[in-house]
Amino acid sequence: MKFKWVQIFVQTVQKILLMILLWIVYLFGLGLTSLFVRIFERKSDEKSESEGSFWTKAKGYGRDDHDVMRQS
Repeated sequence: MKFKWVQIFVQTVQKILLMILLWIVYLFGLGLTSLFVRIFERKSDEKSESEGSFWTKAKGYGRDDHDVMRQS
């Protein structure tokens, strides 16, 4: 019990280092994620059919007799 102050000091330093290192990991991870999103984001050349949505109608899928016979 002579070195109770050493135990308290070590626990305090551990808490501070853990907090600092977790913030660094968080900011580094968030920064990398943001960077990847900006690099690999999809650019849509076509206008969407409704505001607030990126869905567009599929092209090349007809419903003529030839397509129906080919699919069945």
